[in-house]
Amino acid sequence: MSGLDLSTIAHLPVPLQILLVFAATFLQEDIAALAAGAALTEGKLGLVPAILGVGLGALAANLAFWLAGRLLGPSAFRLPGLRTAQRNGMVDKARAQFERSGFWAIAISRFVPGTRIPVCAMAGMLGMSFPRYLVYSLIAIVPWVTLMLWIPDSIKRIVESGGIWWLCAAAAVAVLVWLLRVRKPVVGKVE
Repeated sequence: MSGLDLSTIAHLPVPLQILLVFAATFLQEDIAALAAGAALTEGKLGLVPAILGVGLGALAANLAFWLAGRLLGPSAFRLPGLRTAQRNGMVDKARAQFERSGFWAIAISRFVPGTRIPVCAMAGMLGMSFPRYLVYSLIAIVPWVTLMLWIPDSIKRIVESGGIWWLCAAAAVAVLVWLLRVRKPVVGKVE
């Protein structure tokens, strides 16, 4: 959504608003979702276009990475390192583990930067069924969309209330405590 004046979005037809937010979210999920939340907070984007655009964009990206994993999986397992892993049964163990914990992997990857693409691709590579993957992705996307659209409004309220100074002070204390703890010498350790 960078390069696009958010004040112009509110004047566009709702389907076009949804399409713009969808495209931006598909290309860069977190930044686009936060930008949509900011536009929502400022009254420059409606709730329905924000939710549908961000949610559908995130779902489309998840499905694209699952599909890439599904299509590339067989050829990836012919690579030397993965071929050995497959012969040793490690791929079967990973597949069984993903069957047991796949939902949690997908849900947690929604909130841990850098893990979403590998987890979605791995679900495809390890053969998670499309219906199961779709349901898991939908369930994981709902709280993520809610959080992404809520964060800008919360930050605005904190800044407007003057609470930003308390937040900065708490962050400074946390950093100071961490630094002192890290640099604290270990007493009584004999090497």
